[in-house]
Amino acid sequence: MSDNMSLKHQWSPDEIQTALIYGLIVVLGGGSAGIYIPLLMGKDLSADSLSTYIFAILAPCCADAFLHEPYWKKLSKFVRMVIGLGLTLAALLALSALIRSGKSWDLTSGVLGTLFVLVVWFLLALYSGRFTPDEVISTTGPLGSADITPAHLEGGGLQ
Repeated sequence: MSDNMSLKHQWSPDEIQTALIYGLIVVLGGGSAGIYIPLLMGKDLSADSLSTYIFAILAPCCADAFLHEPYWKKLSKFVRMVIGLGLTLAALLALSALIRSGKSWDLTSGVLGTLFVLVVWFLLALYSGRFTPDEVISTTGPLGSADITPAHLEGGGLQ
C-alpha cells in the first residue's frame, strides 16, 4: 500500500469481493441477528435494535483508530477526517434513534445510521489491508518445471 493513502486508492477486485463476502457473513449475517431474529419472530423493527447494531459496528472501528493500527497511520489526514465524520454521523443518528424511540423519524435515523456505519466499515476493511489476496505460489518447482518427471531429476538417490 502507498505511504499516504487517499480516497482514490485502487483496490483489487479480489479485495473488494472478499471484504463484501466477509461483510455479508459476519457483519450482516451474524452481527445483525438482533435485528432480523425479532423480525422473524413477528416483532416490529425497532430503533433500539438498529442503534445497538450501529454501536456494535462502531466499537471495533473506533478501537482501530484509538489503538493506531498500522494502516491507520498510512491514511491521509483527509481520509481520517472523512472516516471520523462518517463514524460521528452514524453515532449521532444512533443516539437520535434511541432518544426518539417510538416517535417520528426514529427508524429513519436508525436506518441512515446503519447505512453510514456499514459504508465506513467497508472502507476501513479495505484500507486495513486485511483482505489483500494471498501471495500466488509459483507452479514451477525448484527444478524449473511445473511437471516433475524422472528426466528432470539428477544426482543420487533411488532411480
